[in-house]
Amino acid sequence: MQLRDVLLVLSRLLDTSN
Repeated sequence: MQLRDVLLVLSRLLDTSN
């Protein structure tokens, strides 16, 4: 996975958390 993919996934997880 690339850094961009990881950032996108993290952002999605954070959004889902909220």
